[in-house]
Amino acid sequence: MQKYIKQYAAAKIAKAELGDKDAINSLQKGTFGLALTNLRNSYADNGLKITPDSLYRTALDSALDPNKLKSNIELIRIQAKTIFPALSDKIDAGYTVKQLLSPYLQARASILEEDPDLVDISTLSDIASDASKGLKSLYDYQISLRNDPKWRYTKNAQDSLSSAALSLAETFGKVG
Repeated sequence: MQKYIKQYAAAKIAKAELGDKDAINSLQKGTFGLALTNLRNSYADNGLKITPDSLYRTALDSALDPNKLKSNIELIRIQAKTIFPALSDKIDAGYTVKQLLSPYLQARASILEEDPDLVDISTLSDIASDASKGLKSLYDYQISLRNDPKWRYTKNAQDSLSSAALSLAETFGKVG
């Protein structure tokens, strides 16, 4: 029976990856859809990447065996602890990396003018990469964002640089 379920799911997954809307909709329903959503959110909330094919296969295995879903989510948490070792004890306490790094996500979104919901958490790994040092301070992170070449092209940067130029001109008496 599982063999036929896997074959059916594999066919739907292949169609979904080609953009078939009916296949995409059918994969969002039932036990498989719930497993897929839980796994996708768990990977995203913990700053981990996974290919769509691997995600679908993991979701299928998890849908067929509810114990596997719990095991796979625990595996995601273990993997997150290796990438963000400074957060290890908090991850063990049940928090996601996204919850723990929310102030950093907001700072990045504000300074680089990005949508906070679209910020890739894996780009924040340097904040919590050293368990012995703990988290990078939010202030130091904000400074590092302003040193990022992307910042130069934001309205935030243009306003800041204009303000600095005006202040400098006033200091030397070039502006009344």
